[in-house]
Amino acid sequence: MHIFPLKQIKRLFSKNKRRPLPSKTYRSFMVFSKPLYKPYDTVKFKAYVLTANGENIPSRSLHVMLDGPNGPKRITQLSPYRAGAYEYQFILTDSLGLRLDADYFVRLTDSIADREKVLTSGSFRYEDYELKSLSFNVRTDKNTHYPGEPITLFMKATDENELAVPDARVEIVARLQYVKAFYGDTVFIKDSLWTNNMLLDPVGETKLVLPDSIFADAALSFSLNLRMLNSNNETRVNNQYLDFDARKIKVTKEIAAQFIKDSLSFNFTDSGKEQKQTGWLYKNAASGTIIDSQQVQLPLVIPVDYRAHDYHLLLNNGMDTTIALNNFTPDIHPVAVQKENQLHLAVVNPHKLSFWYTAFSGDKVLLTDIRTAWTPL
Repeated sequence: MHIFPLKQIKRLFSKNKRRPLPSKTYRSFMVFSKPLYKPYDTVKFKAYVLTANGENIPSRSLHVMLDGPNGPKRITQLSPYRAGAYEYQFILTDSLGLRLDADYFVRLTDSIADREKVLTSGSFRYEDYELKSLSFNVRTDKNTHYPGEPITLFMKATDENELAVPDARVEIVARLQYVKAFYGDTVFIKDSLWTNNMLLDPVGETKLVLPDSIFADAALSFSLNLRMLNSNNETRVNNQYLDFDARKIKVTKEIAAQFIKDSLSFNFTDSGKEQKQTGWLYKNAASGTIIDSQQVQLPLVIPVDYRAHDYHLLLNNGMDTTIALNNFTPDIHPVAVQKENQLHLAVVNPHKLSFWYTAFSGDKVLLTDIRTAWTPL
């Protein structure tokens, strides 16, 4: 018969059965760069710890603990970058001995009287998942192409970790939109101006200079349809609307458009001075069908209709411009704050875009919806 001290028996049965919860004397939250990580990803997190009254705690170093199916592991001793504010990152290497398809907890702890006190904690999922979220971004150095002064395209395909997609390729088609002026006695312009296929650089942006040879002796507007594919044939499309003029003339008149909150702003300037102009504004679907049209006067501010693919403004002085909504940055930012046993969610959405969201607790779906505005829960 063997007799064990009571403390030793408690340690045998208490390991990993209960995880210490954040103390009620603190208000805290922890956010990660993303909810799901795979082997050799870098886990990045920020944490904030306040007193129950919302004041900053005194600056002190805390232990960073990683806890999962194999028990807790101390990662480092972390000092705040300011009182109560902590930031750290670490790589999920083989040396950590992690199991795939498991949830892991990151805890910031303080040792008080030989007891572990958890000040804040958060969790992430560890899987060898396959990336499904692809982005394809295209920008140009200018909007008008002149002979000897070509437009340069910059293209980049990224996954949800903002890493370049290594096997991306692009199909490019340049199409005539309409002709503004013919400069020669006989000028022939094809509807399809140019096609090209190319591989994207696996590092950084891929640069493409449009050749002068694809254009005729005329002034015209044209579109670039860019279709990106990867080895799994996942596809993303980007459209650019640009101009070409075979005779460069100093531009003194200009139409400017801006995306301000949930509205589009148009104004007309001549030699840098704003002037009133009248014309017609056409709201177009992605298919090219006109959804609506109205007579307008510049300067103009109108609410954005997100059913539209683009807006085409044609002034009575003959000038025009097309504004594609997908050329603007969405600027949607989720915010989460944990207070004791409550999680407060909000979304910064200045343009009032419709968005879809799902909130999880572990594998359980708590909320899912499509909204244009967000009321904190």
